[in-house]
Amino acid sequence: MAPIRGSKKQLHTSNPAPNGPVILLAEDNPTNQEVIRRQLALLGYRCDIANDGVEAYEMLQKKSYPLLLTDCHMPRWDGYDLTEAIRSQEEKDGLPRLPIVAITANALHGETERCVADGMDDYLSKPVDMETLEQTLAMWINSPNSKHSKSSEAKETAAAAERSGREETGSAGDRENSSPVNDRMLKDLFGEDEETFKEVLNSFVGPSEEILEALHRALDERAAVEVKAQAHKLKSSSRSIGADQQADLCRDLEQAGADEDWESISRLAESISPAFRAVRSYITVL
Repeated sequence: MAPIRGSKKQLHTSNPAPNGPVILLAEDNPTNQEVIRRQLALLGYRCDIANDGVEAYEMLQKKSYPLLLTDCHMPRWDGYDLTEAIRSQEEKDGLPRLPIVAITANALHGETERCVADGMDDYLSKPVDMETLEQTLAMWINSPNSKHSKSSEAKETAAAAERSGREETGSAGDRENSSPVNDRMLKDLFGEDEETFKEVLNSFVGPSEEILEALHRALDERAAVEVKAQAHKLKSSSRSIGADQQADLCRDLEQAGADEDWESISRLAESISPAFRAVRSYITVL
């Protein structure tokens, strides 16, 4: 695990639910930050947001939190590095165990098992429906005496959770005739509040354009590892707003990058920009 090299100190704190518990959220994607922050507020929680694992670890040195929600894939320290550092400090200093819940996009093979094997207590797949999020938070925040038994239960159900996450989305081709954005998904999360719906979607455009630019640079440089990383980022934010066709393309591109399969990378890359333009056009005319 790489040493801490300093932090950007770019923190955000949610304003709603002033009396609710404050959860620490480690998440580098601005769209996902906004979606999860709003979900937590609707459930009566506040959150402090760290943009990567290093920031989150530094924040934990200064403030106590009842629970950590962490993405698995972040710059500098990812969720696994962060968990390792927290568990090592707890063991060294005799600190109480902090509940750590992974919250990430539909995983590649084996990631759910890795989450619990590496010291996380539970696993949620983005986008997280409100009922599942509410039950998970209540379980880990309100039932401290049963943490270890629930961690064991999480290990037993990890494989089933991963299968369920993969089955929710078919191939990108299955969605060719569907809307570029599944508006029902966001409205199921936040209700029929059109203003919230538009704000969440608009928060997606700018950061995703930056990710797409980085993805094209990686393609030009034939850097498969970076293709995988940028495809994962765009997949995650796309899934969070219901842009399922684009998310499926990114998922397939992420896997192709992991396999260094340049034939598939080149084929899939041709569809990414048109898919993004369709999503952006949908959002622009709202």
